[in-house]
Amino acid sequence: MRVENRALLACLIASASLVCLASSSASAAEPLEARLLEVTATATKLNKGSVAGIKVGQIFDLYREAEVYLLPLTNGKEPLVVPQKRIAQVQVFSVEPSTALARLIVKDEGVELVAKELRALLNPTAVAPNRKPEFVDDGVKRNPVAWGQDVDLELKVSNEPGDRVVYTWSTTGGRLRYARTLLPRNTWTAPPESGDYTLTVSALDSGDNEARTTLTLRSAGVRGGLPSRFLPSGRRYDGKSRYGFVGDVSFGNRGELLTLTPKQGWGSTTQIRFAVPWRYPKLFTRKVEDRYLSAVAMLGVERGDYGAVFALDSDRNVVLRYDLNSGWGTFGRPPLVIGQLGGGEGNARFSEPVDICVGPKGELYVLDAGQRCVQMFEVSRGKSARAQFLVSFGSPGEEKNELKRPVAIAVGRDDVVHVLDAERRVVVMYRDFRAFSEISVGEPEEVLNGIAVDPFDSSIWVLSKSKGLVRRYARNGQLLGEAGGANAGVPSRLEAPKRVRVSPTRELWVVDREGNSLVRFDSEGRFVARTGGVELGSRLQVAGGPQW
Repeated sequence: MRVENRALLACLIASASLVCLASSSASAAEPLEARLLEVTATATKLNKGSVAGIKVGQIFDLYREAEVYLLPLTNGKEPLVVPQKRIAQVQVFSVEPSTALARLIVKDEGVELVAKELRALLNPTAVAPNRKPEFVDDGVKRNPVAWGQDVDLELKVSNEPGDRVVYTWSTTGGRLRYARTLLPRNTWTAPPESGDYTLTVSALDSGDNEARTTLTLRSAGVRGGLPSRFLPSGRRYDGKSRYGFVGDVSFGNRGELLTLTPKQGWGSTTQIRFAVPWRYPKLFTRKVEDRYLSAVAMLGVERGDYGAVFALDSDRNVVLRYDLNSGWGTFGRPPLVIGQLGGGEGNARFSEPVDICVGPKGELYVLDAGQRCVQMFEVSRGKSARAQFLVSFGSPGEEKNELKRPVAIAVGRDDVVHVLDAERRVVVMYRDFRAFSEISVGEPEEVLNGIAVDPFDSSIWVLSKSKGLVRRYARNGQLLGEAGGANAGVPSRLEAPKRVRVSPTRELWVVDREGNSLVRFDSEGRFVARTGGVELGSRLQVAGGPQW
């Protein structure tokens, strides 16, 4: 026999020594509670909304009510109590004044959610799991296009707001403008051969959740067949670099590319080139200083702000901050000077600055090889921008976690600072301005000169100038792989690499041949492309690789 009377139910639960949910005192705040009005395949509706304090992002626990059954074989003297139990969790994604919609994120197996029978209690400490991205069918029918025509692609993807996603594109024919993007947008150019071609797109988020989708694209081809002597390759080999002579590269948080061209003698100037693929297809070139700039770092774009560029002035031992204006590729005002002109020792002064980088929150890190330390600055945005020195960290020495000859710096997405010591051949890692670990890299007598950190899995890339390769390490020091190598005549060969950086799409960029060539590798170290680099020896060897 099932007991329906709620008063009897409460009495029986108390007699069975069950603990009910209640406030610890009369003055304690009552938990935010709601009921399920509707349950659909995509969402659940709660009977309370913004008026009751419900907000987007809140997580509610769904509880099954306690039930009491009187066992008939005991003449109703021994009750069987099914206690209250949490069976699911939902997260609010839309709020109205009196109702709210929530998405199911956790549910016990074999449990059915029944509207109006479940209690929803706010869980203020719950954290939603990283949801797998999902491609949404856009329903667009794509007609065949003639050879050489472009098809702009923009896919629809469902994912948590603010989660970083990298899109990888491949096709069985034709040409894609980008192999990887941070937005679900790309451009496909139809090949000369008519037919259907499969486009494959994968989306990988920061939790290593991956989704894939495929599209069919059609080319109408060329009437009458291919032109005379036409080669359907699309690859070219020459000695020109698209970006000229390169001293360093950097990236914005939406895929903007920045390259630095230092001055090369009397009469030359230092230039910075911008590529904004999601807005402008061409490069912008701007003269910045007549002095020698050796490194750059880009401050990402935010709403209402177009970011900034930091440049290391090795002539005067200072860092220059240029504001980007709305025209892109142009500077809004004279640069802000960070440090003391001419250099020096002490806080906010640089004795021998060798590298710079920008952290996830926009903070500036300057590696000073002369003082063997890292200096951190907070740089405000806007017209009244100024740089404030925050802290200096790093200990000179030759023991563990000390710096003898630091040459390069990189910061991971978790704010861990990595410093490469070329003399001790180690990478020292700092968290909260304290050295907590170091790993050995390279071999005896090997010349190491660059470091980069993967923005997803925090693996560490270390550049070896003498070996002509880049090694990939885990944070525990395990060797995971390498890129490049000294094999003559192959496009991935590195001859005189001087810088290494990682893009937001996890591509490895190496400044090679003392700045006359740029080489790209994927996150596993596989060769992607090279710009610039024909070499002449005893015979002509093409070492340029596919250009971009």
